[in-house]
Amino acid sequence: MPVDSTKLSVLCAIVLLTQPLQAKDYVNIQMLYYDENDETTTIVSPNIELNIDLSADYTLNASLGMDALTGASETYYDKSYTPSSGASPYKHAKSNPSAYARGKRISQNDVGYGLIDYRDYRYSASVSLTKRLANRDELTGGLSYNNEYDFHIPEISLGYKHWLDPSKNSALTLSAAYQYAYVLIWCRNNTLCDTKSGASETFHQNNLFTQLTYTQVIDKRSEAEVTLFYNDENGFLSNPYKNIVRDYNTAPLVTNERRPDNRQGYGTKLSYHRAVTDKTTLHGSYRYYHDDWELDAHTLSTTLYHQYTPKLTLQTTLRYYTQSKASFYDGRKDHFTDEKYASSDIRLGDLHSLYIQGGIDYRMRKDLIQNFYLSYYKQNNGLKAISFVIGQKYLF
Repeated sequence: MPVDSTKLSVLCAIVLLTQPLQAKDYVNIQMLYYDENDETTTIVSPNIELNIDLSADYTLNASLGMDALTGASETYYDKSYTPSSGASPYKHAKSNPSAYARGKRISQNDVGYGLIDYRDYRYSASVSLTKRLANRDELTGGLSYNNEYDFHIPEISLGYKHWLDPSKNSALTLSAAYQYAYVLIWCRNNTLCDTKSGASETFHQNNLFTQLTYTQVIDKRSEAEVTLFYNDENGFLSNPYKNIVRDYNTAPLVTNERRPDNRQGYGTKLSYHRAVTDKTTLHGSYRYYHDDWELDAHTLSTTLYHQYTPKLTLQTTLRYYTQSKASFYDGRKDHFTDEKYASSDIRLGDLHSLYIQGGIDYRMRKDLIQNFYLSYYKQNNGLKAISFVIGQKYLF
């Protein structure tokens, strides 16, 4: 199923190691377990990453990952529908009606809201090569591919880092990534492609992500960054697993949501890193995002690192996120009639979340680091999640 961007950002924050970059080559192996309340989503995700200096001028980074997902998606559905007679591609869906039971007029009593089962596997691979030029500027090119049952995302990226002074105290980094995504839609009872009812149809996304970052070393203990970013997404941006209800007060119709085919967003991120003492470092950041769906988002984050012993480093992260609702969102079943764009996906509504993470890095040997992270996530809509990451990083 298509990845939800809100959850994706949370998972990335969990998975990424939040320790300083190592000068040595390394292999990093991690296992993530993520679980939401009410059986909505459970994820088991192993990952492996290789980073190696091929020479003084070239660095190669490659990674492989897999996510095994089980759970349920919350949406409106037709309660009179039975999975055995419908078009769900997920044959294990035995207890709940399919998200594809839609497209016909029903009674008010048959309009339900609840969890629709799903199961999926995601596979990802990426590789990047960094070239250091004669003036020690850095040029990085990358390729990645993400694959799900019905969502495929190839991506190409390019970045350039320019040092602004000989001492490398300040730099400008320009980066861009382009995706051409394939979205597979199961068409039966789906008004988006009802001319080919009962078959699959492929939609596409063209996504461009760009950002410019200015980095400045302030003194021997502190550093600041300012990032400006712009995103342009085009194509099929709706979630095929989310339904809405139209004309509830007259002749209810459970049908697929519809989002605009274009989304332009921009924003900024301000970061500050400071070594408070010889053993304690504080990272803080603020991020602002706005798009033409009228969604405004603010993120405040702080992370504290403390070297408790020469072998043991403790880490604590606190992050608060808030967003306003999209212009076409409404969660009520009796709201939509003939609106062109409509969604009841709560992730497009007014949202507030809190994320807390604690972790340890333990250097078992000079060349081997063991890490463990435990996280808690909570949204104002009732969603809660816990996760943990266990990993090893081998330096060579």
